[in-house]
Amino acid sequence: MARPGTARMAEPGRGVIRPARPDDVAVIHRLVRELAEYERSVDQVAATEEDLRRSLFGRSPRCSRTSPSTTARWPGSRCGS
Repeated sequence: MARPGTARMAEPGRGVIRPARPDDVAVIHRLVRELAEYERSVDQVAATEEDLRRSLFGRSPRCSRTSPSTTARWPGSRCGS
């Protein structure tokens, strides 16, 4: 098992789960909105990309190195891309 804050090595053609980075915020926000659309509750999504960036990577992040937010990546794209 990988230590918190480290990416797991992927086998060729397989995905990898790694800690989220600031450049992932747009994809994370889009996935939140797509899930809300599927659940027919998009009107309840108030967070903007900047809100997520502040919450995940700002001065007082809601996630830490011991409990990071994560993102999945398949060869050539992020999950949901």
